[in-house]
Amino acid sequence: FRRLNKMAATMRLSAKAQGRVGVARAGRKLTVRVQAYGMKAEYIWADGNEGRPEKGMIFNEMRSKTKVFDEPLGLDAAEYPDWSFDGSSTGQAAGNNSDCILRPVRVISDPIRGGPHVLVMCEVFAPDGTPHPTNTRAKLRDIIDDKVLAEDCWYGLEQEYTM
Repeated sequence: FRRLNKMAATMRLSAKAQGRVGVARAGRKLTVRVQAYGMKAEYIWADGNEGRPEKGMIFNEMRSKTKVFDEPLGLDAAEYPDWSFDGSSTGQAAGNNSDCILRPVRVISDPIRGGPHVLVMCEVFAPDGTPHPTNTRAKLRDIIDDKVLAEDCWYGLEQEYTM
């Protein structure tokens, strides 16, 4: 136990996390427990198969990955950093040049995990900062002008078609 406690003390943890590491013995097994802390931000985006006719009858082409922050950042998307991912596994890039960037555009409270955790809706960009071809939000932004903005448009999802 002493050796494991020493290992836990020397692990590279933030000051807040260092006090949350414990060692337990269950029979002959040793277990190191680290209490969760901070906030989980689930970055969510549509992958490269969304909207393609060749995908067939697969409806859910959403992807996500979780980033943990020491402190809650709030609900302002500008407070969340861009994050990269391997686009070759999502159909958004070739294997030899697969970096893609997630840029947060909207943050909402996570209804499953509860506070302080959040869902971060993202756009996909190429490494050079240009919108990725699968980024439909950027395409919409390019065609909306002042006349469209003056229309008081309402957008929504038809639940029976998306579930």
